[in-house]
Amino acid sequence: MLALFIPFWASSLVGTYGIMVIMGWTGVLNNALIAVGIIDSPIQFLFNTWVVQVAMVQVPLPFFVLPLYSVMKTIDPNLMRAARGLGASSFNVFTRIYFPLTLPGIYDVGLIVLVFSFGFFIVPSMLVIQQFEGQVNWGFGAAIGAVLLGGTPRRDLRGQPPYRRGQD
Repeated sequence: MLALFIPFWASSLVGTYGIMVIMGWTGVLNNALIAVGIIDSPIQFLFNTWVVQVAMVQVPLPFFVLPLYSVMKTIDPNLMRAARGLGASSFNVFTRIYFPLTLPGIYDVGLIVLVFSFGFFIVPSMLVIQQFEGQVNWGFGAAIGAVLLGGTPRRDLRGQPPYRRGQD
């Protein structure tokens, strides 16, 4: 629980800087891998999709785990004891009793994290808007917009690239 509260005590800027210290060229991870002998020279961990995804999970994780923990604590443990007493396996107790009772909490917390995660995309788009409207710097705004558009992977909800003409 203490590890989950630490992001609340520090700002997201400090957390992001912490990721940079850990994953940097001379960071803790590279130094540990070199000391153990797994690698000979540092690896570039920063500035790739994997590290961005780790950071995007690390920041909203407490907003997911803490409310879900409170939902899980309200489930009556006598239900699981009764199922075990009637001969249900641990797997059946989890899949047929415990997990279905946590689904409303998972949906609610998932919605909170989804709305919170939309904020990751607001800052770059606000920079584009600021360049067009505030500073009337159309060239720089167009360049940022083109990089954002070109750099954003276009996928459907199943993770597949969008349908293109000529494909079956």
